[in-house]
Order: sequence, then C-alpha cells, then structure tokens
Amino acid sequence: MRPIVDNILKTGILKGSSEILSKTDIKELENLILNKTSSKNGEIFQNIIGIDKRIDELLEKVLKNEEIQDTLIKVLGKNYLLRHITARYNESQDRGLAIHQDAVGQFGIMILLNEQPNGSTFFFPGTHLIPMENYKAEKVSWGSLKLINLTKYFLMLAKGNAGNYYYFLNRTWHGRMPGQSNKTNISLFFDFFPVSAKRKDVSQGEYIHNSNIKWNEVTEKNLKKIVSKENYSNAVETYEKEINTTNSLSMEANSYNQILKNKFFFIVTFLKLISLEILFLPITIKRLIKSLKNKRS
Repeated sequence: MRPIVDNILKTGILKGSSEILSKTDIKELENLILNKTSSKNGEIFQNIIGIDKRIDELLEKVLKNEEIQDTLIKVLGKNYLLRHITARYNESQDRGLAIHQDAVGQFGIMILLNEQPNGSTFFFPGTHLIPMENYKAEKVSWGSLKLINLTKYFLMLAKGNAGNYYYFLNRTWHGRMPGQSNKTNISLFFDFFPVSAKRKDVSQGEYIHNSNIKWNEVTEKNLKKIVSKENYSNAVETYEKEINTTNSLSMEANSYNQILKNKFFFIVTFLKLISLEILFLPITIKRLIKSLKNKRS
C-alpha cells in the first residue's frame, strides 16, 4: 500500500482512514458550530477559530493527531501557516461553485461534519499534475454546473459519514455541488500554506471569507502558533535569507519529477480531459464564434 503522502501527490485528493475525532466529539463539534454560526445571512463559509473555547479544543485535537501532524510536516515542511478553519454550509438552495483551482502550494484538510452520502464537494483527481499554466479549470468548456449531471461521472465526490476526512492539494480541480433538497451539508475546511510559498500577502492581509479570526482569544498552544500571521511572516523572512532552500512537496506537486513518478495516472487523467473536450466541442465552438463576434463589434 502506498504511503499517505505518495497517494496525495499522485491523485491530489485522498480520503483518510483514521479516527481523528470520536463520534461523540464530532456530534459535540457539530452542535457547537450550529449554535455559534448561522448560514441564514447567505454566508456559506464562516470562521470557527476563537469563537468558542471548546471548539478550539476540538480543533486542536485534530491538529495534534499523529497522522495529521506527520502528513502536514511531510507535505508542507515546518512553520506552515494555518490560514483559516471555516465551516462551510451547502444548503438546499445553494447554487454550487463551478470547477476551479486555488493557489500554488496551498494544501487543505476537509472534515465532513454530518452524513454526506452523495457528497457536496467534487474533485477531478490527477489534475494537480497538469504543468500547463494556461490550461486552467476555469477555462474548460464543460465547467458549468449546468452540465454537472454529465460531468460528475468523470469526477470524484467527497462522500462519507460524519467524521470522515479528506486531504487535498488545492491545485486539484474542485468545486461544490448545487444544494440537495431538504439537506444541509456541513464541512470543515482547514487551509494551509507552506513557508516556501512565500505568501507575505496572506500573512499581511485579512483572512478570507471575512473570518476575522479572534486570535487573542485562542488559548490552544499549537493552534495559536500555526494561525499566527506574525510567526508565518517571520518564517518567510528567514527562509528568504537562506542560501540553500527547498520547496515543500505541495509546491512541487506538478513538477516533472512528480509527473514521471505518476506517469500512468497522469496519462489516464489527460485522456479523460481530452475526452471531455471532444464531448463538449460544440460548446467550445459556440464560445469561439461568440468571441469573434464580440471582437468585430
């Protein structure tokens, strides 16, 4: 069996198999988050760091899990930044989010907070290996959620029970399914950046999703350290002064070395992408004609 990190680097998305929180812990965490947050204002993502001491204790328990810690160190290296932890609501009226990819080097952990037999997040495994910067998820002809009932057969839905979790490289193409009737899916997203990403803009700017983390109210030692912008900024400055620096594995995810290591999986992924482009060629032609007409006008 391939080690966890090798599988993450191969597919870009991996379902974990350990029990990082007990069933009792997960239920308690769900109830606490539901009491402390709300999606009624249309806020799909909401910060959960620093809003309740017990929530922080449970988040710390996840982050101090031996498998989680080992995986984070191997993928990100030391002194990584925990950019945020958010609860994401996928309500029945949610229109979803089209397929896209996030920043280079970004790494995430997603925990299902309730039962999600159909999944609310989808991934296209292997797409993180694509080295072509101009071929992006947002530009594909078949990326519209109107086509999701056809394209979902090429995708991986992050299904599971409450407490199940996934590791993922954020360069892996992903999105959010439209909401299901009378069902609210809640997932937790842990978002990380390695020092080698040198994201000073992240350390100096606001956290995303208007999270406004109440850092001073966080008492859990490890959580407080890795969510600190100051600690990350200092680590980046030290890294930039070093003569012999190395990139984290998350930064090297689509390097030629990784492509060669996973060449068969890369070929299969590439063939799937070609098949989709051929299948939806009429849409590509339609867009091209529309673009030409706009240029002439």
